[in-house]
Amino acid sequence: KKQDYTPKSLCKLVASLAGKADTVYDCCGGSGALTKAFIDMHGTKNVLVEELDERVIPFLLFNLCLHNINGYIINGNVLSKEKIKCFQYLIVMENTVGVQRYSVRKQIFLKLVLIFLKTNEIKE
Repeated sequence: KKQDYTPKSLCKLVASLAGKADTVYDCCGGSGALTKAFIDMHGTKNVLVEELDERVIPFLLFNLCLHNINGYIINGNVLSKEKIKCFQYLIVMENTVGVQRYSVRKQIFLKLVLIFLKTNEIKE
C-alpha cells in the first residue's frame, strides 16, 4: 500500500471549493490533512474520516489529536463498503480554573494517552 500525502496548498484549495458544511466526511482520509484544512476554514465540529490502511490510522489519530478534533474514524474500504473497525475518539484536557497545568509536551503526551484510553470500538 502506498500513501500519497496531500500538500497543504491543495488541502486549502479543496476546503474552499467544498464550501461550508455541518459535517466533514473524508473518505480516504490518510493523515487527516484535508479534514484539518476544512475545519480550520469552516469551523465544522462533526467529523467522520474513513481510511483503509490501518498503518496510517495512528498518524491520523495523532494529527487530529494535536488539533483538538473530535469525531469518528472508520477503518474500511470506501469502494467495497467493507468496514473493518469503527472508532469514536474524544479529546479531554484537564484545566484548573482555566489554567493549563502541564507543559505543552506533557499535554501532547496526555492527549495521546487519553485518546487511546477513550477510543472505543463501536459494535455494529
